[in-house]
Amino acid sequence: MLTSYRLIPSWENRRRLQALASFRELVVGYFKGVRVVDRGFDPAESQNAQIHRTTINRKLCEIAEIVTAAGVNSGIVLSANPYRGGYNGSADLIAEVFNLIRLEVPADRLVDCLDRAIGVYEMDSAAAQRRTLNPFWWAWRAFLVVANVPAQLLGAVGFDASRFDSSTPGRITKLVTLTAALATTVWGMIQILDRAGVLPPPPWANIDAGEPLRDEGEARPQPSAVDVLDQP
Repeated sequence: MLTSYRLIPSWENRRRLQALASFRELVVGYFKGVRVVDRGFDPAESQNAQIHRTTINRKLCEIAEIVTAAGVNSGIVLSANPYRGGYNGSADLIAEVFNLIRLEVPADRLVDCLDRAIGVYEMDSAAAQRRTLNPFWWAWRAFLVVANVPAQLLGAVGFDASRFDSSTPGRITKLVTLTAALATTVWGMIQILDRAGVLPPPPWANIDAGEPLRDEGEARPQPSAVDVLDQP
């Protein structure tokens, strides 16, 4: 599953915009080359439409993920005509792109879905540019990658990583991992700055190891008369 549009750099934003625009052109070109033969049956495809169909099939899964990452719902609910009959239930505009005519769904519904996704990425393009130039955003992204390591390890051995990631134990594990990564990073930065001499020495660093730490208000012991007489 692709990362949400709010968490991607500028070049990924541009890549997804180009992919959506290219797919939109393919969809429009495909439906221009089909002809409805009879209601409820697959349309007749021209040679150009068949070429577009092959390319659409190759890009279908990626486009579905890009649209989902934009937060756009590509699902629709169909209700059959009580007089003519038809299909009752839900359908996905992207997955059923070649069945829209048979389902009596206008192709414009799919184009509208793609246009909404394009609008989301265009609206976020300026924010994506700011994120890309922000070093703190990259540091936060690195922490999130570290926090997702436990789920990725479980997925590598055959468990459902997405299900674990959305569960309560998965969220607690991510929080603990993220906290440990932040603490380790802060401690490492303190050590680097200390070795570079940037940080001032702590108050106890100049105290003689043989002399115990004494409170400022604590009275110093006075020498006895014997100690005074023994002095040269």
